[in-house]
Amino acid sequence: MIDAKLSGNDKLATRIYNEMVNAGISNEKMESQLGSKEKEKIKKDSVAMEAVEAYAKKDYDTYTQKLDELRKKYSQKNIESAIRSMYKAAYGEDDIETFDTISQEFWEKEEEVESSQFKTVIDAMMEAKLSGKLGEATKLYNYMVNNGLPNDKLDSAIDSREKELLKNDPLIKEGVEAFHEGDADRYVDIVEQLKNKNYYARNVTSAIESMHDKLYGEDDEDTFETITQDFWEEDEADEMVSYELLFNAFWNGSRGTYNEVWGLLNAAGKEDKSIRASMRNRCYDAYWKAEGEGNTEEMNKAAAEYQRNGGKLETLLKPPKE
Repeated sequence: MIDAKLSGNDKLATRIYNEMVNAGISNEKMESQLGSKEKEKIKKDSVAMEAVEAYAKKDYDTYTQKLDELRKKYSQKNIESAIRSMYKAAYGEDDIETFDTISQEFWEKEEEVESSQFKTVIDAMMEAKLSGKLGEATKLYNYMVNNGLPNDKLDSAIDSREKELLKNDPLIKEGVEAFHEGDADRYVDIVEQLKNKNYYARNVTSAIESMHDKLYGEDDEDTFETITQDFWEEDEADEMVSYELLFNAFWNGSRGTYNEVWGLLNAAGKEDKSIRASMRNRCYDAYWKAEGEGNTEEMNKAAAEYQRNGGKLETLLKPPKE
C-alpha cells in the first residue's frame, strides 16, 4: 500500500487500505502504520541523510533545499519526525479507534500544518535571531510560511521558545528580585540587558512576571504573509514598567522608587487617574489579605495608600465578594 501511494497509484492504495479496514484494522492503526512505513523510507533516503548533515553544520540553505526535495515524496509531519530521529541518533540529541473506509480523495487532503512539524527549522531560526543574524532568521521564517505554517502559529512558537530559553537565564532571577522590590532602575537595566541579547522585551517582562508569580504566590483568522528583516524589531514602544511594579515599589521599596515608577508610567502614556485606580484596587486586595492574616500594620499601610489615591474608607471596609 505504501509503495502504491509513493508511486502515485492512489487508486490501488485506496483499495488496499479499505480491504484492511474491512478486515478489522482501525483507521488509527492504519495511519500509524502508514506513518511508520513512510518514516522508515525517509530514513533510508540519501536526501534525508544529506539534510541531517546540513543541519548539523548549520547550513540552513542546504537543509531547507533538502526538505523541499523530500516534501515532493513524503508528508512534512513524517519528514520532521524522521529527521529529528536521525539527528538524535547521529549527534546525541490511546485515541478512540474508528473503522471508516476512505475514498481516493483521502490521499489528496491537505495536511493541517502545525509548528511542531517544523521544530528543527524553528530551532535554527531562533538560534539565528538570538545570534543577531536577522537575515538568516528572516529567510527561515519565510521558508516556513511559504510551506503552509500560518504567521500566528509561527509567531506563537517564537514567543514560546524565547520564554523557555529565558527561564534559564540568570538575569531573569535578578529581574524578579528588582520587580518584587519595585526597584525601577535595576529592573529596566536588566530588561535592557536581555533585549541586547536579542530577546523581545514583551517576552522578557512576561518571563519575569511569570517567575515572580511562582516565587511570591501572586495571582493575577490565519495569515500567510512573508516578512522583511524589520519583523524582528518590536513595532510598539516597549512598556517595561507596569502597575504591579508600581505597587511593589510602594509595598516593598521606598517612596523614592515609588515616585520614580509613577513617573515612568506617565512617560509610557498612563494617566494619573488610571494609575490611582490601579493602586486603589491593589491596596484593597492587600488590605483584606492582611486582615485575614491578622496583620494590623499592613492593614494600616494599605488603608492609608488607598485613601491617598482617592479611595473612600467606607468602600475599603466592604469585604470582597466570595
